[in-house]
Amino acid sequence: MWIELTDALGNVLARRPEDAVPCTIGSARDNTIVVDGDEILPYHARIDANQDGTLSVTALGAHPGLHRPGAPERQPTLLLTATAPVAIGQAMLRLVSTEMVMAPAAAVAAPEEEGPPTGWRAWAARKDVQWGSALFLVLAGMAVSWYTVPVKNRELTAFFVGLFVLFAVALWAAFFALIGRLRHGKAKFGQHLVVATVMTVVSLLISELASWQEFLIPAAEVMAGLMLILTSVTVGVTLFAQLRVFSTRNREKHLRIAAGATAVMLILAVAAARYTDDWSSTLDFSAVLKPWPVSWTPARGVETYGESLSKLEKELEKDGADPAAVISPAE
Repeated sequence: MWIELTDALGNVLARRPEDAVPCTIGSARDNTIVVDGDEILPYHARIDANQDGTLSVTALGAHPGLHRPGAPERQPTLLLTATAPVAIGQAMLRLVSTEMVMAPAAAVAAPEEEGPPTGWRAWAARKDVQWGSALFLVLAGMAVSWYTVPVKNRELTAFFVGLFVLFAVALWAAFFALIGRLRHGKAKFGQHLVVATVMTVVSLLISELASWQEFLIPAAEVMAGLMLILTSVTVGVTLFAQLRVFSTRNREKHLRIAAGATAVMLILAVAAARYTDDWSSTLDFSAVLKPWPVSWTPARGVETYGESLSKLEKELEKDGADPAAVISPAE
């Protein structure tokens, strides 16, 4: 008898003698039988010989168990016989006789390998770009701390803030790298870090635009809505880019996931804005109004200018500052 793994169309993916056990099946390259697929874990299952000579298939990793083709019931271990195959994702594991095997020495079909990264993925895979991203995060965090946090030990504080910014973004990248290692057998931390760095900069720029919109045109709900949509789209684009770092396959699936995340983010943000009746609470990530020259922040009429000053006064009171020291009656 032979242990045979076939795809959904019946094509043979792998074949081994029944006594060549134990052996493992999964997408990781160090398995005995390597097979790729959306539902295949890096270490999916193991085939063992029982004392009575039968074979059993045991589920490995964190998945709900194994099942027979066409049957939804899942079990941690299933017997493998000539009349009872076992489903491995979209593939099927079965026992066949020597008479059914036309070529017993048939070579195992190697899984399709992804080619070298191209386009923006190739750029993100460069080591100098990855180290540059890490350095940029530290310097950006130091610059923001230097100009916005007035403390005595400014240099030391700026240094630690820069390290904290790097740690926060690296933690986000490590989360995706861990998923990639568990799901696809590869952890592309550097590429995830580059994507996270770029999208962090884009998010900060959008938050600054939203902050100035709220200050200059506080009653413009159309503009606030556009900023909200842009923020939600940024979340979806970020997730899509991180998914594309995993694999260049399943583009449509990645698009659906990113679109769903965008829709969920938009719904939650709109609900929060309506509940609090304050668009800025969901848009203004930095919550810092910079002391730009008055000529750079023109107001649209007396009423809008008054509303802007009123909102600024509330922000200062919220931050514990004295509004009278910043907004004089003469102004």
